[in-house]
Amino acid sequence: MAETQLAGQQLASARKEKGLSQEEVAAELRLSVTYVKAIEADDYERLPEATFVRGYVRNYARLLELPENEAREIVALFDQQNKHKEADFKGARPLSTFPTKRRSWWPLIFLLVLILIAIQGVLMWKKPYSAQDDTLPKAETRSSSLLEAEQEERIVEVEEKLVAAKPDAEVGEQGAELDDANAIADVDDALVVEDEAADLSAAVVDEELEADAEEEVEATEEATSEALRINFTAECWVSVKTDSGKTLYTGTKQPGETLTLDESGPYHFVFGNGAAVQEMFVSGQQQELPARRSGQVWRYTIK
Repeated sequence: MAETQLAGQQLASARKEKGLSQEEVAAELRLSVTYVKAIEADDYERLPEATFVRGYVRNYARLLELPENEAREIVALFDQQNKHKEADFKGARPLSTFPTKRRSWWPLIFLLVLILIAIQGVLMWKKPYSAQDDTLPKAETRSSSLLEAEQEERIVEVEEKLVAAKPDAEVGEQGAELDDANAIADVDDALVVEDEAADLSAAVVDEELEADAEEEVEATEEATSEALRINFTAECWVSVKTDSGKTLYTGTKQPGETLTLDESGPYHFVFGNGAAVQEMFVSGQQQELPARRSGQVWRYTIK
């Protein structure tokens, strides 16, 4: 290689010697073809921070199986070309670094298991209430039918006793009146029992409604207590800072994970993969996000 070549030019020459296309290199490095073209053209303005690009260059040299000393020289040449650029974030690993080249399905399988467990929990939570709703009306119907039958039996007994009593016997008349009074008292007692059963059923239903209302209030309070909530659909490196430059969070989020912060904004975000952001909530309010492309570095500010 000529000494006058820049880092990207040397990588492009080595790639051509290996007989690889830019698309094949992009697939192996898990980068877009646009990124590979920008690296070979030494057009670093179209790429993320220098910290990330340095990792891309190092991985590119390893992919081409260049000698270790030649790979170090290319990385050193890249550092010289980018001395005027100060890395925004220290210690962040490049998004393209993966432990293996094979795609791992374990995160997706784990997510599906969690969803199935959540669905089963919801069904088990609703089942006892459905059973109680089905049982209470039946118990009430059975109690009402039983009370009506008892009332009819007592009325029939009273009528039979009245017919059998002799009109000219004072003792018989007094006994009939006494039986009649007792029958009426028994009917009143049965009605009181029926009212108490209805009151008990209403009390049980009211307690269930109050418990559901309390759970909804608790869930609402928990959701509004978060100052910031971001859901991710793909792997994404994230940095969140305040106006004063204070770092609230820096790290990598995986598909299906959520970033939550209790500290209020303003927020200054940098996302290594803007399309990985699915939803963003600030103080419980969902934000309208602009269109983003996969693999695009996205800077966003919320006042």
